[in-house]
Amino acid sequence: IHCMVDVQQCYESGFAILYEEVPGSGEYHIRYVLDDVLNALLIAELELVPADDRSSTFGHIFTAHGVPDLSQHPPVLRAIGHSSYEEEEVITTTSTPSDGDSGCNASPLVPTQGELERLSILIDIDCDTESVTVQLNFTDFSDHWVGVVFSDTMLGNALLYTTGQEGSDPLSVYPYFNSERSSSGVNVNDANSWTLVEEQNVNGLLILTVTSTLSETDIFDRSTSSVNVRYAFGDPSNVELMFHGANRAQDFLNLDLGTGGSSTLSPDLTLEYVHGVMMFVVWAVLASIGIMSSAHRWICPTGPTWFKIHRAVQATVWLFCLVAFAIAVWFTEEQQRGHFRMISIQNGDNPHMILGLLVTILCFLQPLNALLRSHPPAGGWPGGQKPARRLVWEIVHKSSGYIAWILGCVNIYFGLKLALIQQEEWAMTHIAGYCVALLLLYVILAIFGCVNKRKTEGMVKVGNDAGDQDTVQMTGAEDYNQSGAQHIRKTSYDI
Repeated sequence: IHCMVDVQQCYESGFAILYEEVPGSGEYHIRYVLDDVLNALLIAELELVPADDRSSTFGHIFTAHGVPDLSQHPPVLRAIGHSSYEEEEVITTTSTPSDGDSGCNASPLVPTQGELERLSILIDIDCDTESVTVQLNFTDFSDHWVGVVFSDTMLGNALLYTTGQEGSDPLSVYPYFNSERSSSGVNVNDANSWTLVEEQNVNGLLILTVTSTLSETDIFDRSTSSVNVRYAFGDPSNVELMFHGANRAQDFLNLDLGTGGSSTLSPDLTLEYVHGVMMFVVWAVLASIGIMSSAHRWICPTGPTWFKIHRAVQATVWLFCLVAFAIAVWFTEEQQRGHFRMISIQNGDNPHMILGLLVTILCFLQPLNALLRSHPPAGGWPGGQKPARRLVWEIVHKSSGYIAWILGCVNIYFGLKLALIQQEEWAMTHIAGYCVALLLLYVILAIFGCVNKRKTEGMVKVGNDAGDQDTVQMTGAEDYNQSGAQHIRKTSYDI
């Protein structure tokens, strides 16, 4: 320790805590720079070593307790206390690693820092004192609630800076447990205890430091070797805990407490995208074709071609919708999310799940009510009038089909706006572009259908006047007036 105490240039430059980024490499990096108080305390302790022994003395330890200041680079450790200098050689005893050992049970841990978008977090587990310090630095802070969840999802143990859901608690950091994605599933974890030791707001930089013992928190224990972190925050000037909506990190941060390394990872959304693509194809493409083939059957070739198209396409809609729905149920269960929970539009909840369930139920019932339809006789409906049961069936079948189609297209918009997806531009393109185009196409085809129907009715009347037959019954693929003067194509068929 000779150069640390006796060489002025060395001790005036200050001291730092180092860590070995790659164990065994011999390459060390600065973890913290000691502040002036800790530097003075360290020099005072080292000067207790007799001058004659300083060149050959090793194995001394100085334990400083401080609060990391991550707003500085490198981070500065600011003193809040220290332990006495130990003159004898210090021997640290740890348990011998065995299969399954991790964290403090395998080797000493190092303070680990990482950054995720607006959040900078430092976690320091002290294996000797069995305590943990967590420092959160949040940029662009505007007097809102802030929370971190220690998982790769938004479920699990969390630390929230808030006044609570009722806004009645003092503004502080509280341990929470998120059991589901709803206000009823976000509750204070009374079994945990954390102490807020630092709270600063420096020009929009919120600095929070909390400590706990490993026995008083469910987040960390002696076996903890890595931690996943995500965060969320509220609207400006609102510290009352409410639904965060899109105010959250898309990715999650992994901190390796054994090496001090950190990495940003993205959640696997493969099944979510498969579900979304399938539902887009089902409702925005296939259902549009199936419904328009029935509503605008005049554009189809002669005969019941429209019905064959309608039946085949809608059967595909039914099958694909159920498969896509099953995929959604699967990944929802795997990620421990709430199924079809009650929502509050006032609280900003997204209705995608509830609408999806309603659309799927309507879709499932469509082929079943189709089996209940009354078929027209071979010669057509008597007197050209449909019976009441047929009229009721048409109202039910068509109404439920149109409702499912419209809600399905609208629900794609809500799906793209989900906090997990957050494709706002695609959502607006879909609802204001594609859906409006579908509506215009439907209206244009309906107008042309009306014009075509009037022309055809006029041709039928002319044909009847020219021939011997008073009426033309339109029940087949083609009809001819008896004089052969006109060839009339049927424009509407009942199946």
